[in-house]
Amino acid sequence: MTNNWRLERLGVIERCVLRLAAAEMARDETPVKVVLQEAVHLAERYGTERSARFVNGVLDAYARKLGKL
Repeated sequence: MTNNWRLERLGVIERCVLRLAAAEMARDETPVKVVLQEAVHLAERYGTERSARFVNGVLDAYARKLGKL
């Protein structure tokens, strides 16, 4: 989902939040909307406003690709 971004370009917070949320989606135990909301909250809390928007966009596209949204 980050075709135009190398992982090295992403901040540590964004990488961690994206990995955590992707793993949570793969487990399929928590509703996707809850995973998205919590990931955005983590990105806002420990990153920046831009981090939150970026994480939201990437995870939304990922969830749609998986057919979960």
